[in-house]
Amino acid sequence: MNTLHILKSEPDELTRYIVDADCRDNNCQTVETFKPGTDWEKIVEQIFEADKVICWW
Repeated sequence: MNTLHILKSEPDELTRYIVDADCRDNNCQTVETFKPGTDWEKIVEQIFEADKVICWW
């Protein structure tokens, strides 16, 4: 399963642990939108390509 994790803010320790654990079992990508230079068009493409999208606040 292809999973896309979208991080709106710097992840805390628990969030990072959960994302890392999910990525061990699945094909996944992580997008950090809190960093400057976010390519929003690419993120939209990734959303439509992913089987599952998880947004983290």
